[in-house]
Amino acid sequence: MSNNMVILDGWLFVRKEDITQVPLEPGKKSVAVYGYILTDKAYKGGRHPLTLLGKPAKIIRDFAALVPGDTLSIRALVEGSLVSMQNNARVQVRYITLFGRDQVLKNELPVHV
Repeated sequence: MSNNMVILDGWLFVRKEDITQVPLEPGKKSVAVYGYILTDKAYKGGRHPLTLLGKPAKIIRDFAALVPGDTLSIRALVEGSLVSMQNNARVQVRYITLFGRDQVLKNELPVHV
């Protein structure tokens, strides 16, 4: 397993069905969110799978509940670690900043796919 610090700026996409709970220890669960961030620069790699746990995941869960539709898409800046195991690599998010929250809630931002 390899861990590397990363900072990504782009469009965060989370399907509401990918917001779940995972067991941390016996009797305790944490919110987990799986999604991806799409960067606008080719040298940044394009599409990056993300995992959010704890407070960042709760922020996304609560915000996604306010947004109509099945998928949350919002401009975001994420900081975390690149975690790779076997043939799979994901960014484990530690910090997240959302941009344009008011416009998303008012349905004023364009839909990005």
